[in-house]
Amino acid sequence: NAVVEFVGLPGVGKSTLSRRTAATIASDHPRVTEPISRIENRSGPSRILSKGWYAAENTLRRPRTAIDGLQCIRATEQPTTGDLVRVAFNFQYVSGVVTRARSTTGVTLLDQGPYQALWSIGLRSPADWPDLLDRFENHLSRIAPDLVVLVEADTETIADRLRSRTDGDTRFAP
Repeated sequence: NAVVEFVGLPGVGKSTLSRRTAATIASDHPRVTEPISRIENRSGPSRILSKGWYAAENTLRRPRTAIDGLQCIRATEQPTTGDLVRVAFNFQYVSGVVTRARSTTGVTLLDQGPYQALWSIGLRSPADWPDLLDRFENHLSRIAPDLVVLVEADTETIADRLRSRTDGDTRFAP
């Protein structure tokens, strides 16, 4: 099995690239999954429940790792309780997705994974990036994908994509 994470700024095209990659390799590799993309396409309550299931499963199967991750997140001094809850929930969710992917066969493509979750944690944290990476190194070593693909685009393209979003599902403004 292989886990691949696409990393980049919101609006850069991670989901689009993940879907296109899945379609391209599906004919050669019948077990290609995109669990996060599949969940993001669900309605609000169903999406939250699905994410919660992965987060709970991760916490129950790996309680020490989950607690370590939560302690690392708490130490990042998120500006609001809402930010803290959001990034902690998301980190547990993507950790659960990766953990489950490791127990299956095939290729798992993530348009949001551990490194993208770490970016979200660092976005509003006053901690500097070297400190964040050091703080999460042990946790990330347990859930790191097999391959990380950096997706880039020019800033105007990203800003246009963010302006066209109608769901408001980003903490990053154009």
